[in-house]
Amino acid sequence: MRRREFITSLGAMSIHAPSALAQSAGRSYRIGVLGPGRVYNFNVGFPALLDELRKAGFVDGRNLKVDVRHISADPQSTFEDARMIAAIGVDLFITLSQEFTVRAALAASASAPIVAQSTHFDIVEKGFAESLARPGGRVTGLHLLMDRLAEKQLEIVSEILPEHAPLSVLYDTFTDDQHSVVQRLAPGRGLRLISHRLDKPPYDWSSAFADLEAKGARKLLVLSSPFFTAHAQTISGMAIRAGLPTMFIFPLYVDAGGLMSYGVDIVAIYRRVGQYAARVLAGTPPADLPIEQPREFRLKLNLKTAKALGLELPTSILVRADEVIE
Repeated sequence: MRRREFITSLGAMSIHAPSALAQSAGRSYRIGVLGPGRVYNFNVGFPALLDELRKAGFVDGRNLKVDVRHISADPQSTFEDARMIAAIGVDLFITLSQEFTVRAALAASASAPIVAQSTHFDIVEKGFAESLARPGGRVTGLHLLMDRLAEKQLEIVSEILPEHAPLSVLYDTFTDDQHSVVQRLAPGRGLRLISHRLDKPPYDWSSAFADLEAKGARKLLVLSSPFFTAHAQTISGMAIRAGLPTMFIFPLYVDAGGLMSYGVDIVAIYRRVGQYAARVLAGTPPADLPIEQPREFRLKLNLKTAKALGLELPTSILVRADEVIE
């Protein structure tokens, strides 16, 4: 296994907060966290986020109170959670994953800074920042480059034979923006999309796969909804039974039997969010912290699944893998 380094797009900027201990002496801080439930990315990433805060002198339970509120299928509940946090008093909001978490934090407080991890939306395009280099407002953080990620996923999927076979896509309300990017980029790869949108969790996976099979799908891209990851084994198993090679974003799907995943290192992302949060708590305005982008992504393959599908992965894919399940 090769472990790729997480490289910042603005490498000259030091994001650590060496003066945080001095600035935090004698007072306590409160962070409101709005993000996904206790699913894969939160479970593996959030401890790393807290660890970075601890390194900077902000220790949960000592001089820091962290109020975590998990999103539901109803975005309005997140707006209410944000208002409740702000009513008690908040020094910083951390918003994870969804666009509406940022909107909820902005609506709840007229002054609290926000460190955002934008997985499913473009943080500048949506108007939360003036630019990546100069955010200019209350929002800074990490932008996970949906366009670049989707483009690479489609490139890899297009190399699986038959090359131009229809590509099915599973998505939901929470991945509409991602799906729009895939729709825009797929024709350039000669891929015809067969999309299935899931609504109102809990989702009916059997119906979704029956629909895809009926429409002639030959391979499958599963987008990164927070309401998908808890069902990784179900999705991966159904895909194998349907004979569909699969591409995911998170490696837990590959561990569960999916064929491939291509995405960012979630732990590294959450660590950077923690470092940003520490810097803001130490006094740096979000407007002065450039929004960061990952430059490196990780490809994981499951050769057991390839064998079960009777699929021989091309060398062009095998040589790029960062991790392989034999």
